[in-house]
Amino acid sequence: MKAKINEKKALKIVKILLHAKLPLEKINPYKYATPPSVKPLSIEHALYTIFHIPVHHQQRLINFLRKAHDNYNEMKELYNPSYVLRTYANNLENLAILLKKKLGVRYPLEAAKRWYALALFLHNYNDDPLEIFKRNDYDVERILNEIKKVRGFGVKSKYLFLRLFKELGFVSNYKNYEKIEMPVDINDIHVSMRTGVIRVVGNVGKADKRLIKIIQQVWKKTCIKLGVDIFEIDRKLWFIGSVYCSRRLCKECPLSVECESVTM
Repeated sequence: MKAKINEKKALKIVKILLHAKLPLEKINPYKYATPPSVKPLSIEHALYTIFHIPVHHQQRLINFLRKAHDNYNEMKELYNPSYVLRTYANNLENLAILLKKKLGVRYPLEAAKRWYALALFLHNYNDDPLEIFKRNDYDVERILNEIKKVRGFGVKSKYLFLRLFKELGFVSNYKNYEKIEMPVDINDIHVSMRTGVIRVVGNVGKADKRLIKIIQQVWKKTCIKLGVDIFEIDRKLWFIGSVYCSRRLCKECPLSVECESVTM
């Protein structure tokens, strides 16, 4: 695989995104989908947030969070790591059934394995996700080395974890912030390629780690050059890819002037 990077185009796009007016509730659905009974920035809120990260893959995030919001009171105990360990240690099938019924997870048994693995991990942190940051001195490298041990926290999810907990206000700043990479998903890939920021020669899958690394590098380099928070740009790229690109809403997209796949 060979890739050609258009750094000038990347600069243009980041500048456009900085001034783009996009619906915030869709850029960060987690902020607006928390159940009313959950106190903001509480341990309960942190647990509600972290448990969803490794299990909502291959689903529309808005729909997933709506189900979580609507069914929270009926499944509240599932967000308690100690309860999960006591109840489902030898019964992941029942946990899978519940996650399918209440959250609509696409692969129930895998979701159950991830949910249980996270509960086990969190139990070592006194059932408190915020302890992960405190014990690791808010250091990006140390936090990533810990969270990547958990099933389901891969290239995308581990950085999404950092992004969400900062956006929601659980964490104000990280040490070694420059070590953070963009949590690239299919939407970032689509926008990067459709705008011509990345051109690929040869066969490559959308999940190819080499392609993901290249995309991470170009957006990170551009954000550093402009002094922009990489998470802000990631949010907007994700929204454009998941809403405008997926539905071909080119007339509404702020990047249409730079896109090579526009359909009007």
